[in-house]
Order: sequence, then C-alpha cells, then structure tokens
Amino acid sequence: MNVDEIAKQLEKSQPVAITEDGTIVKMEDTITTPSGPVDSNSGQSVTYLKPHTWYSWFDSNPRRLVDETAAMNARFPHFDLHRLQAGLTWVGLLKPSERNRAYKISIVYPDDFPSAAPKAYTVDPKLAAPKHQFSDGSLCLMYPGDGTWQTNTTAAQIAAMTATWLFCYEYHERHCTRACRGACKYWPGPER
Repeated sequence: MNVDEIAKQLEKSQPVAITEDGTIVKMEDTITTPSGPVDSNSGQSVTYLKPHTWYSWFDSNPRRLVDETAAMNARFPHFDLHRLQAGLTWVGLLKPSERNRAYKISIVYPDDFPSAAPKAYTVDPKLAAPKHQFSDGSLCLMYPGDGTWQTNTTAAQIAAMTATWLFCYEYHERHCTRACRGACKYWPGPER
C-alpha cells in the first residue's frame, strides 16, 4: 500500500479507490455492481477513501467569518446567522420587487468554503421553478465555471444574486404563459 500516494490524493480533496490488498485503483477503473464497487480490471472489491474535513472553514479561518458577518450586517442586516445541521447558514427575508411578496431565504456555506460558493434556497414559499434551479432545490445563481464565483465573493453578494434571481422568477411567472425549460424571452437577462 502506498500510504504517501493515498495521503497526497486525500490532501487534494480527491477520493481514493483501493483494493483489499491495498492496491490503489484509478477511479475511472472502478465500476459499481450489485455487491458494491469493484476494480473493472481485476474484479476485486474496492473501498473508497474520501477526504474529510475534521474542522470547519470558520475554525481554520476566523477572520473570514468576521468579514462575512460584517458584509452581511452592512447589506442585509435583517439576516441572522445560524449553525444548523446543514452547515453555517444565513436566514432572512428578501423582497425583490415592489410587490408585497417576501421570500424567506437560507444561504448555506459549504464545508469547503471559500473554494466553493454558498447555496441559496427559498424556504418560504418553497419554489419549484421550471428553470434555473438545481435538483436539491438550490437556486442557479451563476453558471459553474464562468468565473462569477471567486474566493473573495461573500454571502452578501450571494444574497444580492438571490434577490436578482427572485426578481427574474417573478417577472417570468407573470409574463410567460408556457411551461418553458430552455431559454425564454421572459426570463430577464442572459441565460446559458
């Protein structure tokens, strides 16, 4: 077993597949069978070692949490920070237009923040948008890989993007008469 190679892959946040005798198997060489994952070349059972974070991002970088809190308090002072099972989460109301409708929003930090963006959800009312919403219910605020998310982007910017998304959603719901899934002229702004 090459312990150094396993440690190196785990440090890069990459899972490692190993056989019972400790042989490292390329992830692309594993297949899932009814009895579990196996090495497609040898047929041996495979175990996946997955990287774990044993501490939270805000424990390892408390200054970032101070900056996040200051940004949210300055721009969205009515949001509260909670430590929930889902992770560190901002919860508050957004009212994206002159309509009297307010949305209860949660912005959940991922374990690997700031390498990955927080996810935004509508808590009340729950929305099942025909577009720009992921299967886990989170809102599609940016196209993955387009450079919108940077490690210095804050939850306050995610909250602003969420307000914009809600404005677009309301506009689309008021004007579009068909159940569209692709690009629609009634979704304001560019779509991917």
